[in-house]
Amino acid sequence: MEVMGNNDAGLVKAALQRLGLNGSERVEWRSNQEGGSGSARSLGGMQQLSLVLTSATVLTWLVDLAAVPTKRSVSLLAEGCGCPPEAAKLRQLATEEGYKEKVLGTRLT
Repeated sequence: MEVMGNNDAGLVKAALQRLGLNGSERVEWRSNQEGGSGSARSLGGMQQLSLVLTSATVLTWLVDLAAVPTKRSVSLLAEGCGCPPEAAKLRQLATEEGYKEKVLGTRLT
């Protein structure tokens, strides 16, 4: 079982603004099969679960906005980035050297 606290309201508001959201947008959250937060394994082996939540609820309860992002998270951001120069910067951050120096070294969140 995993217990996650909620994010600070000011941090959630800042994230919503940065993402261009107002908090009422509907988001579909699906469990994954791999393990960890939101996984079918952490849900007692249930089949994939799907919930429709508001963007504010997702940012308040389902992500740790204060955590240092993993290299995998940075790589996934790079893959989904539509701006080639920004994607290149994210890919550089996801390298071993870039991650150690620019993410871990500065406690980037």
